[in-house]
Amino acid sequence: IYGVTARSNFGNSGGGRNLFTLDIDTGEIEVIGPTNLAVNLTGLSFIGGSLYALNRAAQDIGTLDLATGNFAISAGTTLASGARLAVAGGQAYVTSQNNLYSINPNSGARSLIGSFAASADRARGLAGIGDDLFVVTGFTQTSSGQPYNSLVSRINRVTAVIQPIGTIEAPIEALTIAPEVF
Repeated sequence: IYGVTARSNFGNSGGGRNLFTLDIDTGEIEVIGPTNLAVNLTGLSFIGGSLYALNRAAQDIGTLDLATGNFAISAGTTLASGARLAVAGGQAYVTSQNNLYSINPNSGARSLIGSFAASADRARGLAGIGDDLFVVTGFTQTSSGQPYNSLVSRINRVTAVIQPIGTIEAPIEALTIAPEVF
């Protein structure tokens, strides 16, 4: 399993984030190296043999070098801050606010598929497994001191219509689904 640290003080005193691997049998984390960014990356997704990510601040799509951790921009986008990236059915998708787009990760060219239902807040997490695409929307606090609620839904890749699966009483900021081999 590959991941990127959210804090700069894990395995790197240089101030950047780090690409790492996690051995699911032993729990051991091996730091590969710094991403050369001081901001968080979101939407880690393998497309072909390359590991793509979205630079959360600049909204650039790029690849992570699996040997060094270095993030290299492959395409700039004009997505709103907080966009998410995932792959389903062999196609890359991004969310920006409450819109779903198909996107070419090498050029940044995208096509609007549609908007989520008016009741859904912007996407907080996006993940694909096989042909299915899942989104986490919301997190709202019902009243002061009450738990946060995040809605997990399946999203139609052709229409962007969401089909709620369930509510989680937690402020979900990211979503991923483990490969079927696990």
